[in-house]
Amino acid sequence: MRDFIDKHAPDLLLLQETHLRPEHSFSIPNYICYRNDRTNSVRGWGGTAILIKRNISHFHVPTPPLLTGVETTLVALTPTDQEPFMVASFYAPPNPNCADLDTLFKIFNTGIVAGDYNAKHTSWGCVSSDPRGNYLLRYITNNKLDLIAPPTPTRYGFNSASTIDYALIKNLNWPCTADSLAELSSDHNPIRFYFPLNLKFPRLN
Repeated sequence: MRDFIDKHAPDLLLLQETHLRPEHSFSIPNYICYRNDRTNSVRGWGGTAILIKRNISHFHVPTPPLLTGVETTLVALTPTDQEPFMVASFYAPPNPNCADLDTLFKIFNTGIVAGDYNAKHTSWGCVSSDPRGNYLLRYITNNKLDLIAPPTPTRYGFNSASTIDYALIKNLNWPCTADSLAELSSDHNPIRFYFPLNLKFPRLN
């Protein structure tokens, strides 16, 4: 991961299924790390985190109570030329639905919620649609959200490939490209979201 960060130098890195416990230390030079570890002893392999460059003005947003088993870590970016907006690292285990998206998108008027949705639909490049994908498409349509997904699959299993890692964006009419990168060693590829913007942030020491 450190080699990947040195190569790509992302402003933010959103992580899901970190497998971190509270007793585990984790840090990357020049980044601040926010994390929510799963402490359940039976299913302790989840967890989410956000790494953000130290020179980007932001603040940590406490995770609100969530009801359907999804996990998330949130920050708010604070550029000088617009209102703060939310960025969330999101993980939905295969069984629960994604109803908690309402809770997240009500925190800020604008935001990006990206990660592993475990939801398939032909609308974003999957070969078939599942019930959660059908629910998510209705939610996106009813709430006027944008879904940004790469043109190639994000997860590779045994004789299968699917697109279940992507971003939902609310009230940010920005150009964006997404790429599924064949790097690292997970069955999920890292996804690179690129916003060709020049946001202005306060100068930080």
